[in-house]
Amino acid sequence: ELDRRARESAGALRTAGIRPGQLVAVILPRSVDLVVAQLAVQQAGAAHLPIDPDYPEDRIAGMLQDARPAGILTHRALADRYPTALFTDAPAPQG
Repeated sequence: ELDRRARESAGALRTAGIRPGQLVAVILPRSVDLVVAQLAVQQAGAAHLPIDPDYPEDRIAGMLQDARPAGILTHRALADRYPTALFTDAPAPQG
């Protein structure tokens, strides 16, 4: 299951234009999703920048501004803060 999720996320990263050697910010709490995201970034050939979502928003903004990642992986719950991000969790059920 872990490998399947990581491969799917790596494919999504590549589809989104992430290329080997680029940096991807991973804004997730310590969880299985964090491990999946780290593996996915590695499988895509990119480097990951781990960021704790509990950091103050200005600290995260500064880290993102300094690092200028090519992409962001996070949870849908943070979509309003990172509208261009890719998400590690499934979409909410419809209906």
